Order: sequence, then structure tokens, then C-alpha cells
Amino acid sequence: MIRVLHLGCGQSKAEGALGVDINPHSEADVICDLDSFPYPFARNSFEVILCEHILEHLEHVVGAVGEIHRIGVPGGRVVIDVPHYSSTFYYRDPTHKHPFSVHSLDYFVEGTSVRKFHYTDVAFRLLSVEFPPPDGAGLLKRMIYRLINRHIDVYERHFAFIFPRHLLHFELEVVK
Repeated sequence: MIRVLHLGCGQSKAEGALGVDINPHSEADVICDLDSFPYPFARNSFEVILCEHILEHLEHVVGAVGEIHRIGVPGGRVVIDVPHYSSTFYYRDPTHKHPFSVHSLDYFVEGTSVRKFHYTDVAFRLLSVEFPPPDGAGLLKRMIYRLINRHIDVYERHFAFIFPRHLLHFELEVVK
């Protein structure tokens, strides 16, 4: 059985996952402050780690990514959803501490130009980064998202504040 951890599960814990949240009124199986390290899990414990709308709330993103790496198995998958810096949803939530760019996680990804700064020794392989279309998006909207994702750097440098996007979706692989 695949071991799945859902960090910051809130009221919508993924089916079959072990849920973690700071809120005792959430669906969490484990109540934990994700800004406190180490997390209460053994090294190499989970094949899949879901981080849906949690990293932007944390004070210590580098420490949290380090813990995600520690508890993920080699070759494990990490799925991260965060708000893009152009999102009005990012700015309207007073609990958000960090917006994200398509390159914000490059500091942890092998082979990227900023990896040399070594805020941490943990390493991931980038499997994908995209702006996913909203559920129920029609054909035209899906085509626009496909175009944005095909030219993601051009979009971010020149069009992000003209056509803001809400959500960034990353998939990473744990490298050990």
C-alpha cells in the first residue's frame, strides 16, 4: 500500500492519506505545527506527500521543504499547490506569508541555476510545474492555459500582472 501524507489537510483530507494540520477542528489525524521541526515522522516514511495550499502559510519554507525531503522515500513524489504571486487570492488572505513563482522551488531542484546558493542540501527533481486550468474550464480557457504553460517563463515575465493566475502546481521527486 502506498503511504500518503497530506500536509495542511484542513477540511478536505485526501482519501487514504494521513492528514496533518495545526487546526484541531480539521480532518487531521495528527495535529502539528508545520513550522516546528522535526516533523513527528520517521525518515523515509511516505511515497507521496501532498502540500495543497500550505507552504504559503508557513514562516519557514526552507525548513519545511527540508522536512518533506527527510520524510519522503527516495524517488517519492511531492505534490505542491501554492498561490502565484499575481493572484489576488494570495493578497486577500492575511495568513499568507509567501507568494510563489514558477522558479521559487528551483533552490531545491537539481540542475537549476540558483541551486548553487545552497540554502539546504536537500535535492528534488522537477517533474512538472504548471498553471492548472480551473475545474470546468471550457475549451478556449483550456487552450489559453496550454499556451501559458508552454511558454511559462514568457508568461511570468511579461503577462502575469495583465492576466493573473491563481494557482501554481508543482510535482517533484525526492532525490537521496
